[in-house]
Amino acid sequence: MPIIRYFVFIGSLLLALLFVADRYLAPLPDAISAAAVDRTIIRIHSARALPDKIVFDTSQPSVAPAAVALADEPAVDAPREAHAMMAAPAVQTAKPAPPARHIAERQRARSRHVARDRRLFALNQRNLFAGW
Repeated sequence: MPIIRYFVFIGSLLLALLFVADRYLAPLPDAISAAAVDRTIIRIHSARALPDKIVFDTSQPSVAPAAVALADEPAVDAPREAHAMMAAPAVQTAKPAPPARHIAERQRARSRHVARDRRLFALNQRNLFAGW
């Protein structure tokens, strides 16, 4: 498997570089001396204020709004009215059928085109990962 070989090779190379860098680079100091900073004067304030807290009173029973009575309106048959408002379709004229020789020519041209596309697809598939 080329991908596994790649990961093993690169991983071992990086590990070797890590050991070499550890050997030749200067070690880190043992303890970093902390500077005496007076932290009592450091205060961070935001220019934005948070919104006020919202309190819900759950001790009171909730009140549902009264149902609104709709006025007696005549039932509208919307699909039927929409269909009635449509314009009448234009009369379509039937196209004459093309001669048989034109159909045969188109089929031959299409078959040549499909065959060429298949050859190109096969050629591209063969060379997709040629170097690996």
